[in-house]
Amino acid sequence: MENEYLIPSMKDVSFIYTVNSIIGVCIYPVGMSGVSCKHQEAVAIEFHITIFNFLPSLIPNNYMLYSYIALGKTVFIVLFFIDI
Repeated sequence: MENEYLIPSMKDVSFIYTVNSIIGVCIYPVGMSGVSCKHQEAVAIEFHITIFNFLPSLIPNNYMLYSYIALGKTVFIVLFFIDI
């Protein structure tokens, strides 16, 4: 089905998680509620798509922006975000 991605489990490769990128859900228990999960992250990064409840970014400056939005605090040390 369009906009659905199959992600194999890392613990049991015979189990496949289904991620729907349009409605932002995954069959993983955390992802069923619409909360972002690691399977949605894998889809967003691998296929370079945006899932509305997951903000993919590999740039430390974007992590600084996201933390400011979430916490209302500014962290001026970019190195703090590099390992994320």
